Amino acid sequence: MSAVKTTPQASLGMDRLLVRLQIAVLAIGTAFAWFTLVGDFRRFFSACRRVFEWSGCVVTNPLPTPCFYSAPAFLAALDGYGASNRLRFF
Repeated sequence: MSAVKTTPQASLGMDRLLVRLQIAVLAIGTAFAWFTLVGDFRRFFSACRRVFEWSGCVVTNPLPTPCFYSAPAFLAALDGYGASNRLRFF
């Protein structure tokens, strides 16, 4: 059985592919989280009209939901990851 030898060019190409794939996954997660968060807020405000109303409304308040804190987290991860790797791989 022969060992597979990798060249620096092949390794750099794989690194670029992985970085692009990770950025794409973060971008899709960011778009999904923000789309869901905006939809939840629109639905909540059409039913309740007050931001800090925790009970007495048919629709759940979006503030304690995972999309509320994951939307900015995804955006920060996308910005931080893209900024740190932008010059190195692109």
